[in-house]
Amino acid sequence: MKRTVLSLFAIFFAGNASLHAQPEWRVFTSTTGSKLEARVVSVDEDDVVLIRKADGKQFTLALVLLSY
Repeated sequence: MKRTVLSLFAIFFAGNASLHAQPEWRVFTSTTGSKLEARVVSVDEDDVVLIRKADGKQFTLALVLLSY
C-alpha cells in the first residue's frame, strides 16, 4: 500500500515537474473526508510534507492518511 501511494506521487511529480515551476496547489482529502488545499514540499516512503495555502503552515502527514 505504501509503495503504491509513493509510486503515485512519483508518477505525479515526473509528469508535472519543471526545473523552475512551483508545485501547483491541490486539494488533498484524508481517509476521513477532511480536505486541505496545499502544495507538496516533499514525499518519502511513509510521509508527505505539505504547505497549506490558507496560511502557509507546513504539515507532515502519513501517506496512509490520504485518500487516492
